[in-house]
Amino acid sequence: MVYHFSFCHYIFIYLFILRVDVNTSSDTAEFDSLTGDDDPALPADVFQPPTGSQSFARPASAGKKKAKQLHLEGQVDKAIMYSQRGLAAATTAQVEILKEQLQIAKGKVELVENQQRSLKEQAEMSMMCATTEGLSEFGKEYLLLKQKQVLEQMKKQTLTEE
Repeated sequence: MVYHFSFCHYIFIYLFILRVDVNTSSDTAEFDSLTGDDDPALPADVFQPPTGSQSFARPASAGKKKAKQLHLEGQVDKAIMYSQRGLAAATTAQVEILKEQLQIAKGKVELVENQQRSLKEQAEMSMMCATTEGLSEFGKEYLLLKQKQVLEQMKKQTLTEE
C-alpha cells in the first residue's frame, strides 16, 4: 500500500509543478495584456501590426497553453485512474488472501478442538483402566466416582448418537 501512496504522491507533485509552469507563462501573458506593452524591446517608431491581428494571436497562444494544460491534466488523470485500478486489484487480492487465511485459521481451530477432545478421551480411558490398589480410602472413593461419571457421560453420548 505504501508504494501506491508514494506513486500518487509523485504524480501530484508532478502535476503541481506543471501547473506552476503553465500558470507562470499565462500570468505573463495576462500582465502584458493589462499593461498594453506587448514587447518592450520594440521602439515606438517601428511599424507594428494593427491591434486586431494581435488580439487574434494571443487567444491562439492561450488556446495552445490551455490545450497543453488539459492534455497534461488528462495524462495525470489517466495515471491516477491506472493507479486506482492497481490499488483496487491489490485490495481484491488482499481480500482473497485474508479469506484463505480465515479458512486456514478455522481449520486450525477445528484441529485444536479435536486434539482437546482426544486428550479428554484419553484421560477418561486412563481413569477407567486405573486400579485402586495402593490408594487411600479417599483416593479410591474419588476414582470410583470419576469412573461412574465417565460411564454416565458415555451412555448419554451413545443415546444421543443413536
